[in-house]
Amino acid sequence: MYIYIILQPIMPPSKFNAAKTQIRECFQGFEARILKQSDISSMLNQRRAEWNLPLGMSGATFGKKLVEAKILRFHSFPFPQRAERRYAKPDVPMMEVLQSIKANSYYTHACAMQVHGLLNQCTLDIYLNFEQADHERGALPEQVRIDAAFKANPRKTNNYFQDDSGDIILLNGMHTGRLGVEEKYVSVPGREPANIRVTDLERTLIDITVRPYYAGGITAVLHAFAQARGRVKIARLMNYLTTLNYVYPYHQALGWYMEKAGFTAQETKKLRMMPRPRRFYLAHKMMKTEFDEAWQIFVPSNLS
Repeated sequence: MYIYIILQPIMPPSKFNAAKTQIRECFQGFEARILKQSDISSMLNQRRAEWNLPLGMSGATFGKKLVEAKILRFHSFPFPQRAERRYAKPDVPMMEVLQSIKANSYYTHACAMQVHGLLNQCTLDIYLNFEQADHERGALPEQVRIDAAFKANPRKTNNYFQDDSGDIILLNGMHTGRLGVEEKYVSVPGREPANIRVTDLERTLIDITVRPYYAGGITAVLHAFAQARGRVKIARLMNYLTTLNYVYPYHQALGWYMEKAGFTAQETKKLRMMPRPRRFYLAHKMMKTEFDEAWQIFVPSNLS
């Protein structure tokens, strides 16, 4: 009787695993915390011989192995207009990675409202803004054009996607030179705490006045003004408004919100002194409205 013993050959570790400690130490010492695929490929080409990695290993395969080894984390942002992918060190929060995809981008609208404690209910949606190039703006439109524009639906971006926590919306806003943007360490629901660039309180109030549909609507904006009462630096608010120099008379909407939210006559004085050159609208496509003579603005009937 014969007993056959089949010996399985002991496979040597893969070349990546053999060099994994060196690779990990290299990336830990690397100054950049967030990397593109091109950075990963460049690193592979520079260190391939040193790490004895296969000649046929691509940058994409190398990146995948880095993620499997938990040396880096992979982040995918499938925006419809242009999908973005990043690799980041494991301790880099997603919101810091996200704001790296567009130079000088910053968080705004409902996201900024969350940061400043202005929301009437929690939102998991994220609004990231990157500014357009500076260009010359037109003159104040005639009344008939304003009426037509605000009776139509507002123009909204379709450049967003949904992840496990909520919508991530990428805005391409007006050029402001990042007016009123500050850096803060924040904790946003559903996301890791992060150091982010975000509009300050005064800039946020102006932004949500101009684009209430990115803030939860008129009622949410009015609530935000009520929450901000007593915290707003009026001189800063007016300086921002002057610098932004909108074509439309948004100061009429801003004044209405402030007065309705209980700001004092002294706080709204400079806004009341500004001319009201046109009848204006609090938002697009309002159904039943009433006209506020003092601010020369159409507002929803239930809030008049």
